[in-house]
Amino acid sequence: MATRNIPVIPGVDHPDVIARADAEARDEKLAYEKFYEDMRTQPAQLTHEQSCWIEAQFRKDAGGPDGAGPWRRSALASLTRSMQQLMDSVAGDIEAARALADLSVQTDVYVKKLESLVEMLKAASLRIEIALCVREDMQTLLEVARTTLPDGSEARWH
Repeated sequence: MATRNIPVIPGVDHPDVIARADAEARDEKLAYEKFYEDMRTQPAQLTHEQSCWIEAQFRKDAGGPDGAGPWRRSALASLTRSMQQLMDSVAGDIEAARALADLSVQTDVYVKKLESLVEMLKAASLRIEIALCVREDMQTLLEVARTTLPDGSEARWH
């Protein structure tokens, strides 16, 4: 079969370019369809018991001395002091230095737990939006949800 030498004319799409773009568009559509099918067949990510356990851990953390609440409050309180104040508090006091070292380590542990929760919640949000794809009014539903809260007030992050 003879190959054609089709000249490239400025301002006119070359047939090879058009064919390549069409193939890329088909590949992209197939990739989206595969992603959607993979998501559609995805099983639950947590059991009900796991969900309850995670929630219980964060309720515990928010409260009493057994959770991370005291560490979180202390870490936040440390932010109300200047660096010079923090340095002065540990410079000549080994007990204060040990307390701040413990606070640093416990804060890092708590941050890792929070980061894990953030990743789970991002996955939940994505799964929910994908589930909404079955509705033609998905975008409208999301837009209304982004602008109002259940009590009718506007959604605002400070």
